[in-house]
Amino acid sequence: MKSPNKLLLSLTLIGLGLVFAWTSATSDAARPEAQAAAAPDATTLYAVADTYVYQGAPGANYGNATILYVGRSEFLEESYALVRFNLASIPAGSVINSARVEAYLRYADFGNVDLKAYRVTESWNASAVIWNTRPTASTYVYATTSVGTSTGFYYSWNVTTLVNRWVNQPGSYPNYGLALRGPNVSYYRDFDSLNGANDPRLVIDYTPPTATPTPTRTP
Repeated sequence: MKSPNKLLLSLTLIGLGLVFAWTSATSDAARPEAQAAAAPDATTLYAVADTYVYQGAPGANYGNATILYVGRSEFLEESYALVRFNLASIPAGSVINSARVEAYLRYADFGNVDLKAYRVTESWNASAVIWNTRPTASTYVYATTSVGTSTGFYYSWNVTTLVNRWVNQPGSYPNYGLALRGPNVSYYRDFDSLNGANDPRLVIDYTPPTATPTPTRTP
């Protein structure tokens, strides 16, 4: 038979062990499990709307055209492209690692011309917009690409900054698409539209946001 002192000591040790086990369990329950960093992802989006507007025919709509005519006539009447992409598949909070707009050059005249990408700042309808109702665009140049006379492949514009703003600052930078415009000289560059053989496309590499895990109690 154990003495009263030994019995008391044994009960005390058992009680301390139970307290330690309960503390460890509740501590683990309150601590969220470690989460893996989100892996980068890549996607290619194709234009959902495109057209061009031409100063030389201010009442004409080209929403069904198979090409996007960017250039100026011999009288310097301007034509430029409007292109829009749906970014709903890119979650807000994503880190946009890179983004580029690509357009397939079908025809060209001569020389090299710098074509610039601008952010469109109001809505437009590809089947209705004409030169006289063309949407406004920012004056800030988001990307510039020198387009030569080699046809039959895609030229690209680095629009990482613009896509980041569309995805993560939609209140200040709503996505109305972009405009491709060139210099004030006579030239032309014809790109395939979404009605042509090779749609304009937007290639995005991004890292989606990491979801915050909900703490769960460990049994």
